[in-house]
Amino acid sequence: MTEAPKIFTNVFAALVAAQEIMEPLYKGAINPAFKGEGKPKGTTYADYADVCATVRDPFAKCGLAHYSKMVRHETGMDWRTIVVHGASGTSVDCDVPLIVDRQNMQGYKSAVTYAKRIGLESLAGLAPEDDDGNAASQAPAKPAQQRQQAKPAEALSDAQWMIISDLIGQTNTDAKVFCDHYKIKSVKELPTSAFETARKQLNGKLAKIAAELEAAKSNDIQF
Repeated sequence: MTEAPKIFTNVFAALVAAQEIMEPLYKGAINPAFKGEGKPKGTTYADYADVCATVRDPFAKCGLAHYSKMVRHETGMDWRTIVVHGASGTSVDCDVPLIVDRQNMQGYKSAVTYAKRIGLESLAGLAPEDDDGNAASQAPAKPAQQRQQAKPAEALSDAQWMIISDLIGQTNTDAKVFCDHYKIKSVKELPTSAFETARKQLNGKLAKIAAELEAAKSNDIQF
């Protein structure tokens, strides 16, 4: 007997359920600009197609869909990604600044594709490791006596920072309280080693908010 699909009353409850069944982000694209030992063809990364493929099934099972559009404002342009829950009509969005380095169609297309990828990763709670950034920032090997010194905490990638920032906003979490808890001065200073813990805590808070909204809606039903 086929199990009846779960019914969610809002986009937040559906997103929490989708994230619970979402597989890790697959990295199918190759950047040949970063060739190195063990990577003769270049580093791998997740492009927009990989992100779409990762969210497709979990979103479909939870009644979610996503689309995007350009948003103009006084200081420039943003690319807005929207995740909508069909049954309830509720939605959540993420704006990413549209920064075009090359003033031609190829430059514009690259900027749009990058913004779409970051926006969807953020809303879906996906956090790929930035292989290109890591490769570029790797320092030469240090002498043995220096290796024993404590390494500074690795900072969040832009995608990870956007995910935590969005969750803080969605859960109405006090950013100062959050920073005090992790002994940091700003959300951007959260070490990558604490990212998963923080994301799970905030997702748990989001799930609690969604459950309270469902309960409140049920109590409002008049018989």
